[in-house]
Amino acid sequence: MGRTTMRCLGHPARLLAVLVLCVCAGCAGRSAPKTMIPDDAPGAKQAAENIRAVLDVAGDNAPELRRFLSRYEPGSRQRRAAWFLVANLPPADAMTMDEAALAEHVDYAFIARRAMPWGPSVPWDIFLRYVVPHRVTQEPVQPYRREFFSALAPLGVLSGDMRRAALSLNQWVFTRAAYGPSSRRDQGVQDTLARGAGRCEELSALLVAACRSLSIPARPCLVPAWRHDDGNHMWVEVWAAGGWWPLGAGEIDADFGVGWFLKPALAAPIVLAPAYGHGPSDEPLYAQKRSCDIYNRTHEYTPPGDVLLSVRGGDGPLGGGTAYVFVVNGGGLTRAARVVLDEDGEGRITLGGGDYLIGAGRGGHVAYAWTSVTPDEAVQVHLDLARGGVPEGGRWARFPRYAEVEQHFSGMHESIKAQRKEATTSAETRRMSELGAFAGISAAVMQRRSVPGSETALEVVRAAGRDGYEVLRAIIMAASTPTVPLREALEHMSPKDLVAMRPEEAEAEARLARDAWQRAGHPAMDDLFRDYVLSGRVADEPHSHWRRLLAERFGSSGMSALGAARRVARGSAALAVTPDTVLGPPLTPMQNAASGLVTSEAERAVFAVAALRSLGVPARVDRDLPWVEFHDGRAWRPLYPQHASGVGDTSAEPRAKAWYEERGELEIRFAAGGRALDESALAYGREFAVAVIKSDGDIRRLENPKLRRDPERGSVHVALSAGRYVVTTVSRDVTGQPYLRLRLHTVRPGEATIVRRTLDHPPPEGEDGQ
Repeated sequence: MGRTTMRCLGHPARLLAVLVLCVCAGCAGRSAPKTMIPDDAPGAKQAAENIRAVLDVAGDNAPELRRFLSRYEPGSRQRRAAWFLVANLPPADAMTMDEAALAEHVDYAFIARRAMPWGPSVPWDIFLRYVVPHRVTQEPVQPYRREFFSALAPLGVLSGDMRRAALSLNQWVFTRAAYGPSSRRDQGVQDTLARGAGRCEELSALLVAACRSLSIPARPCLVPAWRHDDGNHMWVEVWAAGGWWPLGAGEIDADFGVGWFLKPALAAPIVLAPAYGHGPSDEPLYAQKRSCDIYNRTHEYTPPGDVLLSVRGGDGPLGGGTAYVFVVNGGGLTRAARVVLDEDGEGRITLGGGDYLIGAGRGGHVAYAWTSVTPDEAVQVHLDLARGGVPEGGRWARFPRYAEVEQHFSGMHESIKAQRKEATTSAETRRMSELGAFAGISAAVMQRRSVPGSETALEVVRAAGRDGYEVLRAIIMAASTPTVPLREALEHMSPKDLVAMRPEEAEAEARLARDAWQRAGHPAMDDLFRDYVLSGRVADEPHSHWRRLLAERFGSSGMSALGAARRVARGSAALAVTPDTVLGPPLTPMQNAASGLVTSEAERAVFAVAALRSLGVPARVDRDLPWVEFHDGRAWRPLYPQHASGVGDTSAEPRAKAWYEERGELEIRFAAGGRALDESALAYGREFAVAVIKSDGDIRRLENPKLRRDPERGSVHVALSAGRYVVTTVSRDVTGQPYLRLRLHTVRPGEATIVRRTLDHPPPEGEDGQ
């Protein structure tokens, strides 16, 4: 058993959880540099170099950062904290946070340190990295520190100690926001409060923000991929009594270490913890990005073992390459971690026990091997790209079960089930009463104003939670300006965008979209306009109002859709790449335009689509394609955001040529117990999936496949361009252990490839090769 697992059998239970934000590259065993400070202490020179780089990225906002850096007395701890913050600012924050916004975090961090009974006892390095920072994960920055301290400080003082205060803060989160699945784009902590709902990551960001506001060190934690089911989970670690303790955000738990997630975490492939910036730590380092350390804390959750990797290419070791660690998650394989190989093609990673698929590749030559990790042991995996391939067939991909510990968790959860149920019902009743009052008043206002389609409008108001009155104001504005498609824009916004928008800005955006559409020569606002011009949402970028700026940059009278696309392609290709920092949101199209920078190719694609829409040209992103599409009035055409050439040319790249020519399809027929299964009961991503193998060995599941269900045949048809695809199906036994079937299939233009898959699984140790 791991140290934490054994601790959980005592009282109080203690576990350590951790995070993998976009599962970034890394390997354990490297040491982190010293904390960045502006004095003569170790790390000062590196801090100064980082600050220069941040100021370059900040552009027009650099004077604000310089004023903040010089705000505090030289040699003071406040000055050190200010330099530390700026030295590690993500690009989005560097471009937008002014002196006052940054100073609020430093000033109130030190106010709380003095005001809270436990404040002075928090070690300086812990305080600097887990109390001072404004940044939790990838949420948009919103001011909260002063407001949260003012509202919650009495609660902290009355609690008396850090543990009770953290538990009280979590109950506060519980009463203010409920768990609700939504898009993977993160909302800000204020938006979570406004909506009264959030994903586990958003609730975790809210709890971390609340804890830091009272000088309680806290950080987010994530298991990147469950193995007993699909999905993943994030929670919070709170530092108290000299160590880190797990706490489920927005959950009613009587103490640390009793969260429901601790039982499935026994089977976690890896658990990681991020820290803002770099600093001394005895935690094993998983990866180090420019402004973020990520620690491998698997050994605090479950008994781990080590994988020792050695990868050779056709001409020697795969020096500087990357190996991927895959687990069975849902209906297929999911990447759980990366390992950066040294110059000899070797690497090491610590993982939880169980079965893993390890893969690597270069230039299209790939190799994979299954391996089983045994706690407290090291297993060697050798990959040779010259002799590699994809391991087809069926096999169990087991994860460990620890019956005694699981039984302990089950009994503990059962004992507090009634308390949780009562608290949940009470809190949900209060929330519904509060939000119901907003809806009731809104309905009365709309009735008096004779707002058309009030029932639909009321649903939009409800979706905005506590910001419903702002949405109501926008709906009333829309009724008074019927020629502006504001109402239509509101009805198609996600709840996250509804709470982020402001009525006047939303009205201006809708007006700009209408005018651009009309200038492009379109007589009527149809579905193309609504879905691919009017919509301000492109992908996972933060909400912003980009139309006016981008239209002014790229607009010109009399341009055709192709002419506009060529101009946008030149602009998107000219954007330079600045290193991503893991923590922090993507840049918005406005920030891309103002800075001339992107942090990823996905961001470049979003910029190109936004620019096209600002000109009245329908455009869209498909997560499974490396290009974006624009509509030229007759058909969808490609635009390659990295290149100024090839705009509209469907044969400019081999993959695009295959995509726009006649496609083929996979017809997947499912059976179990010798009988055909009802395809409608099978969910893509949960029981089956289709993936592509990348040239570097990554296996990338298609996120947006074109599915057509055929009830008569009990089959699912997947339209695909010509090429090779991995088809996976997963069935599970009563304990959740997955049986994976994996096959490569070739899709040819105009042909249907029939794939028969059984969801039966053999006896526990069986493999059927199908």
